[in-house]
Amino acid sequence: ALYARCVAVDCRVKVVCEKGQSKLMSDSTLAPTGLDALMAPRSVAVIGASDDATRIGGRPLHYLLERGFRGPLYPVNPRRETVQGVAALANIADAPGPVDLAVVAVPAAAVLTALEECAAKGVGAAVVFSSGFAEMGDEGLRGQQAIAAIARDSGMRIVGPNCLGVYNTALNMYATFSSSIELQSPEPGSVGVVSQSGAYGAHIAYLARSRRVQVGYLITTGNECDVEVAECIEWMARCPDVKVIAASAEGLRDGDALCRALECARAARKQEAARNKVADAEAAELQSTLAGETTIAGRGAWADSAATWSHKIK
Repeated sequence: ALYARCVAVDCRVKVVCEKGQSKLMSDSTLAPTGLDALMAPRSVAVIGASDDATRIGGRPLHYLLERGFRGPLYPVNPRRETVQGVAALANIADAPGPVDLAVVAVPAAAVLTALEECAAKGVGAAVVFSSGFAEMGDEGLRGQQAIAAIARDSGMRIVGPNCLGVYNTALNMYATFSSSIELQSPEPGSVGVVSQSGAYGAHIAYLARSRRVQVGYLITTGNECDVEVAECIEWMARCPDVKVIAASAEGLRDGDALCRALECARAARKQEAARNKVADAEAAELQSTLAGETTIAGRGAWADSAATWSHKIK
């Protein structure tokens, strides 16, 4: 009955898993890789960190400090000696230790340089808040393609650009600038939310919390230059702490990847799914990932998943 309150919205997929198949790597002596570096980092850098906790570059650092993230924090701001009481770095290369996750909160024109420096440092994953890429037209698309090339060439996983960020309450890790956290603080829980749209994802999480359903994990993928919704669904399906996944997407480029994610969840014997097409013009305003109707309906993995669609929050 508890999980019945948490459902999907617009091309939203809700997957229920009884048992995960992998463990988070936060306590490992090995550096986390892939989406583990994103969701279970041992250290976090905030590039473009602000001393003002209400600004986009200030909120993630504020949340990490206030909620007690246990790993090293590296605010990067060449114009300041300290940021929110933490010693600032002029460049991520100056970090005294390895950096698993970098939060990039700089203007679009500075994003490529920041990510190149992250790749050179060996950062495992990056979350890019910055907008001004494929959602803005051809010039922005070229910039986004350059970001994708950095991810491809370096192996660093990149979420975004134009995303709201991620969080993992179990580790007090809040790499997001969502103000909804200030309205209602998330608590550890077994529900995970994956969304292309940061606004939708944060809203689903907020509604769930208002009904005493705790969302322990949130991933917003934005323009999806590298990390896409389906891969995040699969990661959560394998996460031992996640029992319910609510997913939202305006469009999917890779139906096969979604089928693989659902197949992973099906192996846990329980899953549901929901989908609703959003008008192309409306969705294009939010993201730049629309590829029209997907062709997953009728595929074996989809048909076997016992998935159903929902058009609204219940």
